[in-house]
Amino acid sequence: MGEWFSSSASPPAKGRGVAKNRAMSDGGPAPYGVARRVRGDQRHAEQPVATPQERTEVLAKNDTFLAKGKRGEVFLRTLDGKTVLVKRRNPSAVVDTIANEAKYTELFNERGVGPKFISYNPVAGELVREYVEGEEFRKWLPIATKKDILAVLVSVLGQCGAMDDLNVVKEEMTRPWKHIIITKNKKAVLIDFERCRDSSLPKNVTQYCQFLCGTRIGIVLMSKKIIINNKKLLDLAKLYKQNIRNNARKKNAAVLKKMIGVIKHGD
Repeated sequence: MGEWFSSSASPPAKGRGVAKNRAMSDGGPAPYGVARRVRGDQRHAEQPVATPQERTEVLAKNDTFLAKGKRGEVFLRTLDGKTVLVKRRNPSAVVDTIANEAKYTELFNERGVGPKFISYNPVAGELVREYVEGEEFRKWLPIATKKDILAVLVSVLGQCGAMDDLNVVKEEMTRPWKHIIITKNKKAVLIDFERCRDSSLPKNVTQYCQFLCGTRIGIVLMSKKIIINNKKLLDLAKLYKQNIRNNARKKNAAVLKKMIGVIKHGD
């Protein structure tokens, strides 16, 4: 299974459409021209859009359609013998979220977060990245073991801390049900970076703590005999936030360690 599939052990055959599940989380290699990595100020530059003729040339390649949203389209592509995910800008879109996702996918990779960035073609408006084989967190959680769930919850907490260290807000950690993919090796991979933005007061960890204290996930965790002390976790989240505001981020390593204790042991 993969990011966009719930019942197939491998990507669909070319030409078979897949019902829209979660539009826009990935991208693809340069179909023409020269693909380049996005660096420095180039990440913020407004990028040109492919002409209809160029776009037709792209579609003629070995892409398998997956989903279409207001701002982009998602495809699978075979690259060097491997399946990769291609996210292409919708020509009618007013806002180019593909460029933003390319920027942050590459940035997060420096901290081991997200699918592997492969390339970004600004002319075609295409991002190519690793295709993550796995299951959405919301589908994986009810059938997972207590041990695996605890490992994943702690892993995501660490990734949220890494994004905070980069001064980036993902904006979706209060409801990451569809934005975390669990691989067959029980690895948690965060996806969907199109809404990311820079911030001197990042809040990924605090948002994630709020999510863990929610009723919906709490019911599932209790069925797995996982009891999180919501008050302790939210108090630690508040302290974590205060440390960021007070330029005392070095103290947050100890706070994160205590959060892990609350998640694993309830104290």
